[in-house]
Amino acid sequence: MDTNNKLFLFTEIYKTNQELIKLLDQKCVIILTFNSGIVFYSLWEYWNIINEDFHGHFLFLKFIFFIVIILFISIIFFSFFVLYPRVGEDELSKNSVIFYGSLSKLNTLERIENNVLKLSDEELLKDLVYQTSKLSQILVKKTQNIKIIYFLSLINTTIIALFFIWYFFNILGH
Repeated sequence: MDTNNKLFLFTEIYKTNQELIKLLDQKCVIILTFNSGIVFYSLWEYWNIINEDFHGHFLFLKFIFFIVIILFISIIFFSFFVLYPRVGEDELSKNSVIFYGSLSKLNTLERIENNVLKLSDEELLKDLVYQTSKLSQILVKKTQNIKIIYFLSLINTTIIALFFIWYFFNILGH
């Protein structure tokens, strides 16, 4: 495969990785928003329920409240790792010539043009392969953390749903 085809291939892979990163960020925000809504609604209802007499279920209600809050804080915590993954920096990431972090340090358009235009196809390909590799590492981290968020969200939603089912059966029983 010649260098131009390799450049095209890695450019497409890079674009695909960028789109997947955006998609994972959007999923994270949707999950966080959904959980915020159900947790805050549950907390509102919790304060209304706590004023009612539940014949010794007060500790049970506090326990459920505590678990829901801990899970919600965990979801927020892992959301930060989805939105801001840490993959580390090395010498190549500091010296990339074609991506915005390094380009912004060059300050002037003339310096940018000089650095980019003097690259050979092989150097350009090497930089692109490196950047694609970094994006892939970011994707792996984001995917691992979004799976954790899905799991925590499922547990939290299930606990809240079971709590409200218990609550409504308790109301019907009195």
